[in-house]
Amino acid sequence: MSTFSTSCTSLVAHHVGDVQVRENFVNDLNQSRWDNDSLDPYCAEFVELARQFTLPVADLGVGNGFTTKKLLEAGVKVLANDLKVERLQVLERSLGAGERARMTLLPGDALQLVIPSGSLGGILATRWINVLRPYEVRLLMNDFYRWTAPGGIVCITAHTPYSNTTKDLFSCHRSLY
Repeated sequence: MSTFSTSCTSLVAHHVGDVQVRENFVNDLNQSRWDNDSLDPYCAEFVELARQFTLPVADLGVGNGFTTKKLLEAGVKVLANDLKVERLQVLERSLGAGERARMTLLPGDALQLVIPSGSLGGILATRWINVLRPYEVRLLMNDFYRWTAPGGIVCITAHTPYSNTTKDLFSCHRSLY
C-alpha cells in the first residue's frame, strides 16, 4: 500500500469528531476563540508524515503557532504564513535559535504567496479555507498542486466554532418523524 493510501486510511480511522477540536479553541491575538492549542488527529498525522521530508512544509495561517512549533520540534523545516505579521513575530520570539533557523516567515495573504513549483514536501492549511470564495478555493488548490513536490502531502481542515452542531440538530429533527 502506498504512503498516500496508508495515511488517508489512518486519518479517517483516527477522526474523533469536531467537538474535540471546538473544545480546545483558545483566544487568538484578536481575542476571538479560533486558535487551537492541541493537535487534532489530522494535524498530528501531518506532523508525523512531515518528519520524513527533506523539503520544507508550508504552514499557512499559523494563528498562535501551536502546530508550527510541533513541526519544528519534529525537526521539520517550515515556511510559516499568516495574515497578521504580529502573530509571526510572537511565534518567532517564542522559539529557540535552532527552531528559528529552520523557519522562514511569509507574512501576508496565502492567496498572494509566490512559492517555487515543486519546492514543498507538504502544505498544512487549517481552519481558514472555509471562509474563501469558491473561485479562491480553486485557485488555491491549483497553487497547492504546483507548490507540492511529487509524493508531497496536503492537509486541509475547515473547522468552525460551530462544528458538529448541525449533526445534533439533524438527529433531533429525524427523531420527530
